[in-house]
Amino acid sequence: MTCEEEENIRKQDKKLYDLNKNKEFLKKYKEMIKNGYEPLLSIDGMQELIDYIVNWYEIKYPDVELQEYMHRVGEFAVKPIAPYMDTKQLLSRLSDRMVTLMRRLYRGCAGGYRRLVNSKGEEIGGYGVIAINIGKDRWKNVYVNTTNGLVEYDQEIYDYFGYREKDELYINKLFNLDESRYSTKELEKVTKLSQDDWDLCNDLMYFTALKMIYSDDTVLNLGIKRAKLFFEEIQRDLNIRFIDNPQYNTISDLLDKANVSKLLKESAVINDKNKDLLDEPKKLVLENKPKKVKVEVKRKNDGRM
Repeated sequence: MTCEEEENIRKQDKKLYDLNKNKEFLKKYKEMIKNGYEPLLSIDGMQELIDYIVNWYEIKYPDVELQEYMHRVGEFAVKPIAPYMDTKQLLSRLSDRMVTLMRRLYRGCAGGYRRLVNSKGEEIGGYGVIAINIGKDRWKNVYVNTTNGLVEYDQEIYDYFGYREKDELYINKLFNLDESRYSTKELEKVTKLSQDDWDLCNDLMYFTALKMIYSDDTVLNLGIKRAKLFFEEIQRDLNIRFIDNPQYNTISDLLDKANVSKLLKESAVINDKNKDLLDEPKKLVLENKPKKVKVEVKRKNDGRM
């Protein structure tokens, strides 16, 4: 890419990644709050998240590596550090609220944590749960895995759907409850909140990629390569794909200019059962309640509702 070509592309930069100046994003965010969205992060908090991820990837994949100069010899020899800076390490350096948004965790009014132990009683991980009240004339909680929406075994609810204890009942199925017997009000709030988190995080990941591409700290070609790696890793490690949105065609166009296949595809969930980024258990046993744990996230965009 010539200097003139790079300059022409840089002129397309609308600085959407500067959230405080992104009028369309601010309008959308305020409308979300007006419609009941409960923010995890402030505008400054979301900007901090974008900036941190960009800085992380500029360190993880330095220009000298992207230019394939990593195998120089002697005093110029450099070893890649990317294997040590995986997505798990990135998330461990973010705040809890940032992680909740990045991982698209379900959230509700009340929650807790389930310890996972092995046959010897040793703790080997865990996962979050939220309590959702579905009672109409009396209080009735169901407990849902915040990562994948799996409803924990409840004899009344499982019997209602004709499920056995070893079957897997997901949150989207609960919308089929008889509203003369149960209330879906809190369930609707939880799923709407989850969908808003999903959409908001998609926006932030696009803005993050844009900032990588247009970064003043690197040349355009290397920014594009870095953004490509970012998309590949985030999609793979967080079990998501991003939604193609005309507002962000610039990313698509720039990646195509670098002879990269289009990354922004129709929203879909990568079906990779038994995979959880933070908890990678083997033969898990839930404390005092043996249970098989699988990951199968269903989102609004891929037909979970």
